[in-house]
Amino acid sequence: MQYFEGVACPADVFIPTEDSDAWIWNPRHRWVYDKLAVALSQGLDAGPHGVTPPSFPVFSKPIYNLKGMGIGSRVVKSAAAYKSHQKATCG
Repeated sequence: MQYFEGVACPADVFIPTEDSDAWIWNPRHRWVYDKLAVALSQGLDAGPHGVTPPSFPVFSKPIYNLKGMGIGSRVVKSAAAYKSHQKATCG
């Protein structure tokens, strides 16, 4: 919000400054936060944890993560590393 201090904005205009605000205010566009859907829409090979990639290295990141941005993202160089980095998530 510090970037917008002192900037006039009409009361009826909603400009999200947080991903969570955009999620709430724009339900038709929530798919853009689904990194798996975005990757597949671009013709990239992609899948969730639990589906072993056909080759390595791969880039692993949460499918959804509105608050933590890239937390947990990493390059995974081998099948053994892939297995050791998988973890269940809730929410």
